[in-house]
Amino acid sequence: GRLAVPELPVVIAVEDLHVADAGLADLIATLVGGSASVLVVSTSWPGQTTSNAHVRRALDAVGERAVRFDHRSTEPPDPFPPSASLAELDDEALAALVRHHYPVVDDETLDAIVDRYRNPLALELFCGLPKIRRRSRAGALRLERSAIESTPVEVRGLYGEMWSELPEPVREALSLAALGIPALLDPTSAGEWNTELLLAALEQIDWPGLDEIADGLRHGGDAYSWARSVSDMLRTFNESVQRDVAADDDTFLFDDDRSEVRRAIGGVLGHFLRSNPTTLDDAERHHVADLAAVLHAEGLLADPDVLADAVQPSVELSIVEERDLARVIHLTGLVLDAEPAPERRVRALLLRGHAHLVAGRLADALSDADRADSDLDATSGTTALEVLNLRARALTALRRDTDAIETYGALVAGLERALGPDHPDTIAASAGYGLAVGRAGRVDEALVITREAVRLAERTLEPDDPYLLRLRNNLAVAFADAGDIAAALDEFVALEDDAVRTFGPEHPRTLNILRNGAWHRFVVGDQADAVQRLRALAADHDRVLGPAHPDSLRVHRLLGVALAHDDDGGTAQDGVTLLIDTHAREVDVLGWDHPDVQETRRTIADLASASGDHQLAITTLERHVADCDRIFGDGSLPAHTARVHLARALALADRPDDAVRALAVVVEPIAEASGECAEAALVARQLFGRVLAQSGDIEHALAELSRTAELASTRWGRTDDRTIDARDDVARALDQAGRLDDAVAVWERLEQDVAADRGADDQLARQLSALVDATRRRRHET
Repeated sequence: GRLAVPELPVVIAVEDLHVADAGLADLIATLVGGSASVLVVSTSWPGQTTSNAHVRRALDAVGERAVRFDHRSTEPPDPFPPSASLAELDDEALAALVRHHYPVVDDETLDAIVDRYRNPLALELFCGLPKIRRRSRAGALRLERSAIESTPVEVRGLYGEMWSELPEPVREALSLAALGIPALLDPTSAGEWNTELLLAALEQIDWPGLDEIADGLRHGGDAYSWARSVSDMLRTFNESVQRDVAADDDTFLFDDDRSEVRRAIGGVLGHFLRSNPTTLDDAERHHVADLAAVLHAEGLLADPDVLADAVQPSVELSIVEERDLARVIHLTGLVLDAEPAPERRVRALLLRGHAHLVAGRLADALSDADRADSDLDATSGTTALEVLNLRARALTALRRDTDAIETYGALVAGLERALGPDHPDTIAASAGYGLAVGRAGRVDEALVITREAVRLAERTLEPDDPYLLRLRNNLAVAFADAGDIAAALDEFVALEDDAVRTFGPEHPRTLNILRNGAWHRFVVGDQADAVQRLRALAADHDRVLGPAHPDSLRVHRLLGVALAHDDDGGTAQDGVTLLIDTHAREVDVLGWDHPDVQETRRTIADLASASGDHQLAITTLERHVADCDRIFGDGSLPAHTARVHLARALALADRPDDAVRALAVVVEPIAEASGECAEAALVARQLFGRVLAQSGDIEHALAELSRTAELASTRWGRTDDRTIDARDDVARALDQAGRLDDAVAVWERLEQDVAADRGADDQLARQLSALVDATRRRRHET
C-alpha cells in the first residue's frame, strides 16, 4: 500500500513545540505544506505555541493545509474521527502533578490548587515558587485558599514572581542581557545575547558594578534556570516568557538607559568584529548580523561600513550552504540601502547576486552584477573578475548563450593573467565556459573543454577537493548533453559516495549529484530504482532546502516525468498531476520567464500530446514558442527547440503540413549552432524527414532521413539504437515510396549489422529478419 495518504499518514512527534527554532518550524511547514498526509503530534504548554514567531510563520505558510486540533477543540475537525480528543488534564492528573512536588499535600490545599491552575505549565510554576517551597516541610504542604488565590494564575505572572526572588545582581544582569537580543526588536531574528560584546559596550559607557554584572551574565542565569549557553559567547533565556519578564523590568533601567546601552553595543561592534575576524562560530556570525541589522533599523548603528562588516560573514556562510537565501537577500539589501564605502557596496552586490542566482531570481542576479560593475573604480582587479564571474553565471542561467560565452571567455583570460592557468578559480571558470558552450548546443566542444578542466584539476587537487568534485559533476553533465548517457551515469554513480563523504549527505551539492544520478538511472531505463530515489530526494530537498528552492522544484519535476512514463505501474496520472502542481509553484517562485518554468510547461504539453490531447498540447506549445522567442530571442536554441516540440505535436495530431512549416526554419540553424552530428540536430532532422514523409513529400523525406542515418552512423556507429532507428526510417520511407527492393536492401543490411554485433538470436535481429521476409512477400504479391 501507499504511505503518506489519509488512511496511513506519516506521523511525526515534536516535543515542546512552543520553543521550536526557525529550522524546526520550517521543517514542519515543509512537511505539512506538501501533498502528503502528515500527522504532527506535539507537546507544548497551553497558550505558548502561537506566541512563538517561528511557529506562527510556519502555520501561516501552510494555510488551509494545516488542520489544527488541540486541547480546546470541542469537536474534532475532519478528518479526525468523532472519538478523537485532546481534552484538558482532569482533576486526578493535575493532582498527581502537585503530589509529585508535595507528596503529603493537604486535601483542601490540593483541591484549591487544582481548581485555580488548570494549565499544567502554570501548575508546575506555582509548585516551584520559592515562597511555596518555603511553606513545605518534608513533602507536606498546607495553604489557605486566599494565599493560593493571591498568587498569579497566568504563566507570565508566575514567572514574574520567580523573577522577584532572584538576587538583584542577577536580575540586573539579565535585564541588560535582554538589550543584546535581536529578537526583542525583530521576532524573526536571533534570540541570544553575546556576553563579551555586551560587556564591552557596558565598559564603554562605564556602567557601575560591572564585575557583578559580568558574573551574572556568565553564570547567574544558569544557577536559577533562567539562561543557558549556546556557544562560547552566546547565551539565551530558557523560555521566551522569561526573556520578556527580564526585558520589561523597570527596576534597573529607564528607557534612556536602554537606548544608551544599545547605542553603545552599536558603537563597539566595529572594534569587536576587528578583534574577532575569524574566531566567531556559525551561530555567532548569524547573531552579529541580526544584531547589526536591528540596531541599524532603530538608528542605533550609524556606521554603514560596520553594518556591512557584520553582515558579510553571516551571508557568506549561508551562500556556501545555499540556505536562508531570503535572509541573505534581506540583509544585503539593508547594507546597500545604508550606502557603505564602494568596496563594501560591491561586496554586498556580489553576495546578493549569488543569493539571487541560487534562489532562481536570475534577472535580479544579472542586475546586481551590472550595478557592481558600475562601482568597480575603487576596487581591485580580482573583485572585477568576481563581478565578471557573477555576470557569466547569470547569463548562462538566463540562456543568453552568446553573451555568456563571450563573458566567460573574458573571465578565463583575466583569471589566467591574474592567477595562472592552473589555479582552481581559473579551472572552474574554464568549466563554466564549457557549460555555456554546451548550453549553446556545441556539446562536443563543451565535452572537450570540460574534460581538459578535469584533467588540470586532477593534476593539482586532492581527489576529494570540492573544486574537483564540482568539475566532475560538470563532466558528467557534459557527457549526458553529448548523448553518452552511460558515461554520464557512471560518473554520477562514482561521484555519489565522494560527495557524501566530502560535503555531507544533505549539502546542496550532494543533493544535486544524487538528483542527477537518479535521473540518469531513469534515462537508461531503470525506472523503478529511479522513482524510488527521486521520491526520497524530493523529501530531502523539501526538508533541507525548502519547497520553494529551485532545486526542490527541479527534483519534483523529474519525479513527475518519471512517474508519468510508468505505463505499467499505474502512476502515470500521479506524475502528470505532480508536474502541473510543480509548474504552478515554479511560476509563483521563479516567474513565468524562468527557463525551468518553460521547460516544465513544455514537458506537460509533450505528455498531453502523447496521451492524445492534441489541442491542449498544440495550444500550449504555440504559446511556448512565442514566449521563447520573446525571452531568449527568435534565433536562439531554446526557441528552435520549442518549434521542434511543436512540430512533433502537430505530427501526432495528423497536421504534417503545419509540422513541416515549423521545422523547415529550424533544422539547419540547429545544425549550424550545434554541429550536424549533435544529437539535437539529428533529432530535428529525423523528425523533419518523418513529417515530410507523413505529408507525402517522399523524395525530400528520403533526403533528410538518409542524411540523418549517415550522420548517426558517423557519430554513434551503425548499431547504436539511435542509428538503427534512423536507418529503419529510411527503409520505411522507401517502402512508402513503393521502392520495395531498396527497402529490403536497407533492412537486410541493418539485420546483418545487428546480428553481427548482438548475435543472430537477438530479438531485434529476428524482428528485422521477419520484416525482410514480409516485405519480400509483399513485393512478390504486387
